[in-house]
Amino acid sequence: MFSFLRKKSPLQRQRKSIENLLYAVRKVVAYRRDCLPEEGLQELRESAKTLQALLKKADADEEEILSSCQVAQNRARKYGGAVYPQGFWTENAEVFLVAAIVALSIRCFFFQPFKIPTNSMYPTYAGMTFEVFSKKNPAPKAWRKVFRFLCLGAVRYSAHCPVRGEIFLPLMMRDEHPTPYGGVLSYQVVDGRKYFGLLPTKLRSYRFYIRDSPVDVRVPLEFSLDEVVLQSFYPDKDSWSQVFQGDVRRFITRKGYKTYLNTSIRKKKDEPLLTFDILSGDMLFVNRLRYHFARPQVGDPFVFRTRNIPELMGSDKYYIKRLVGQGGDKLEVQEPKLLRNGKVLDNCSAFRKNHAQLPPYRGYTASGSLVKGNDVRVPEEHFFAMGDNSPYSGDSRYWGPVPQKEVIGRASFIFYPFTSRWGLAQ
Repeated sequence: MFSFLRKKSPLQRQRKSIENLLYAVRKVVAYRRDCLPEEGLQELRESAKTLQALLKKADADEEEILSSCQVAQNRARKYGGAVYPQGFWTENAEVFLVAAIVALSIRCFFFQPFKIPTNSMYPTYAGMTFEVFSKKNPAPKAWRKVFRFLCLGAVRYSAHCPVRGEIFLPLMMRDEHPTPYGGVLSYQVVDGRKYFGLLPTKLRSYRFYIRDSPVDVRVPLEFSLDEVVLQSFYPDKDSWSQVFQGDVRRFITRKGYKTYLNTSIRKKKDEPLLTFDILSGDMLFVNRLRYHFARPQVGDPFVFRTRNIPELMGSDKYYIKRLVGQGGDKLEVQEPKLLRNGKVLDNCSAFRKNHAQLPPYRGYTASGSLVKGNDVRVPEEHFFAMGDNSPYSGDSRYWGPVPQKEVIGRASFIFYPFTSRWGLAQ
């Protein structure tokens, strides 16, 4: 009782130091035995034996311990080279290496992080979304901007008018096909950088005109500026089709080889043209282990690679969709419902909400290979993938079924951003 009040012996006080020194001496022997003289190896082994004996000698006095440790330390310094004494990087190299191996092992065999770029699975999972700011809805102050960046991944974009004048919007013409991503507004694909300028990437570059002065706005390739511009310049319109109702030809003009829409909106010099935040798409962990023990099931949110899908050849990316059909299944869309083998799919909440068109779920649309009156038979050893946001999803209806061997795993947990979707993947 109250043993912690007893006076510790010299060995008890120095035990940790002796153990650390013994480990260092053994490490020098293990790492440098091939390049050390026999005399040096003998001295180091002798010191290791001495230290090992000290740890078992309960009545060792202070002087004996310090003397033996000093001899062992001198020999370790003499023959240790880069192994002993250790600098910061030498000392922690093993820790960093082991940590990297563990992290890569977890990523490759257990849980892989994945970021959703588009909104084909919205609202179950969100790709990049946005918030437009105006005089009525001013942009957050500095401290809230930092908070939004940390919690929502919000990045601010803004452009100002270089001169006073009317705003002209670039329109996408039918013969323009800059990328697989469509849209109303014309844009170019340009080189850029991401992650604070560390890595190269591709960006969308939109060119607006204020009178005759160009203003370029660049956003991530997967993000469309159409809805941002619609909310900014036509807040009373619900869609671009409403903007183009009536005789819109009188508002069309050409500048060089491009066609532009005259908004009839005038801005002052240095007045904001566009101010908005792009919020991060959902980041989630993909369970790579699950499908080694259990077959993917209809209704699973699954992740796969596109490298061996014929219609997507040349684009080696990761997609996330809902598995709606397996080999041998017959699929059909009777808007707003999706049928598998003649029965309405109802084994997950996303199916049921789409069928009932519970907002913001829009229901399934008959398009691509599943146009009205058509059905598709899924080939063996393939899966049919569709997005929960069916009207705005590029999926197996357009580029075909997914080979089983390209499946990576099942969506498991949304870990960022911190929204109502945070938690177990649905």
